[in-house]
Amino acid sequence: MNLSIDRWRRNRRRAQTFTPLTESDHAASLADDAPAPDRRVEGRETGERVAAALRGLPERQRAVVVLRHYQDMSLEEIAQALGMSLGTVKSSLHRGLARMRAGLAGARP
Repeated sequence: MNLSIDRWRRNRRRAQTFTPLTESDHAASLADDAPAPDRRVEGRETGERVAAALRGLPERQRAVVVLRHYQDMSLEEIAQALGMSLGTVKSSLHRGLARMRAGLAGARP
């Protein structure tokens, strides 16, 4: 008799804590928007290669690339901030990006 009562109490507690998902809920609740672990590692490795290529640039080119692509400054703002002509900023940006592309092309797996 006591075993039956214990089993009934245990099943009643389980029924209270367990609520099954409805068909429409389970796909949304199980979906994960975070990138897969291999994608995170790949992204981190790519970021490290880009940072290394950026460190390999001469100081002026590095400054122009960082201000343009990381600080989102216009070419005119960069020229004014660095005290350079607009043409010098454009050529430094072009040469810096070309040098980074060449360095990253050799680093591809």
